Amino acid sequence: MNNFKCRVAILLLSSVTAISIVLPLQAADKKQEASAPKGKFTPAVQKVLVDVQKLTNDKNFEAAKTKLAEAEAVHPRNSYDDFFIAQLRINIGQSLKDTAYTRPALETFATNEFTPADTRKTVVTILMQTTYQDRDYAKAKSYADTLTKLEPTNPEPSLLLGQIYQNDKNYAEADNNFSTAIRLTEASGKPVPEDYYVRLAESRQQAKSPQTEDVLRQLVSKYPTAKNWQYLISSFQVRTKLAGGPGLDVYRLMAVTGTLTKSDDYIEYAESAKSAGTPGEAKSVLEKATAAGSISARDKATAASDLTIFRALAAADQKTLGAFAIQAKASPGGDLAVIAGNSYLGYGDNAKAIELYKLAISKGGFVKKTAAVANLRLGIAQFRAGDKPAALATFAGFKSSDANMNDLAALWAIAIK
Repeated sequence: MNNFKCRVAILLLSSVTAISIVLPLQAADKKQEASAPKGKFTPAVQKVLVDVQKLTNDKNFEAAKTKLAEAEAVHPRNSYDDFFIAQLRINIGQSLKDTAYTRPALETFATNEFTPADTRKTVVTILMQTTYQDRDYAKAKSYADTLTKLEPTNPEPSLLLGQIYQNDKNYAEADNNFSTAIRLTEASGKPVPEDYYVRLAESRQQAKSPQTEDVLRQLVSKYPTAKNWQYLISSFQVRTKLAGGPGLDVYRLMAVTGTLTKSDDYIEYAESAKSAGTPGEAKSVLEKATAAGSISARDKATAASDLTIFRALAAADQKTLGAFAIQAKASPGGDLAVIAGNSYLGYGDNAKAIELYKLAISKGGFVKKTAAVANLRLGIAQFRAGDKPAALATFAGFKSSDANMNDLAALWAIAIK
């Protein structure tokens, strides 16, 4: 029996204790008799049930089980008969720890007019879960619909219906139900479970929905684990295919969110930094990855060779960077200041990078997309310098004609909050 079935079995057995009801057949006193549901037995059924109750009182449950079958064979019966037949079946099944025997009784309680309201909700919940586990999706949907009517604010039916529709590849209905489960939970004031967001994201991803990243952003905002960030960043990379400078800023985001996990990630990050004209960062990335043992045996030779090249490039770059920064400050446009700022950011001189990015932004006169890069990296430099409020303000005010850059800035804002 798997974990789900074990949990359902426990629910079945524990629930029958909670829904125990006094039988009006041989009540111990007038008070107990008054608490029993009011109705009228079919005489032939009542006679058998009296005997069944005596057998259960004597703990002769196998005999009681056999005797109860006689009552179930009486026709016609009314709903009052069925209600107490179900109660006795549950009592016997609980005592024998036979969940299969209790199942028909729960199905009776789900629809019987004499079932107390709270009991009905409990029973329908159990039946919804067990029929789903049994892959009887038609019944599971029926019980989910019933539970929604009984408890309109309960998110569980919507969650289960979403899973059924997702299995059927009916992604529109899956999306609707998963979204409803999230909305109902939010309305209750309770935290939305992580799994709710994951299920909605998976369904949207399977449907190739452009709104997949919307829910993934909600997911990492509430549950910022490396695994969830990996899910979001991978989706973002596949969709945007950002390369060059912006691609480097994605790798930087991966470093912040703890999603640089593979040897290839570090080598690609370093290569991206070198291609973007920041050999100092390329050198630093590989040095740290090598020292931490993050480079695989397969990639060690490549990393060592690359590191030799990056060290030489960084040494040459540093010899001329000071003079280049002076030239950038004197330039009428902001492009050279951005390039200089990039180099200082790569070397970890965040204060100098912030100064140059601000200068570049004030100068303006950029070539295509350079303004967006300057603003994004200003925020990154501010964050690396430990000034989170300034970084958040920069990302909040970020605006670009490139929607992908706007999305990247939004991811940075979420990551550093």
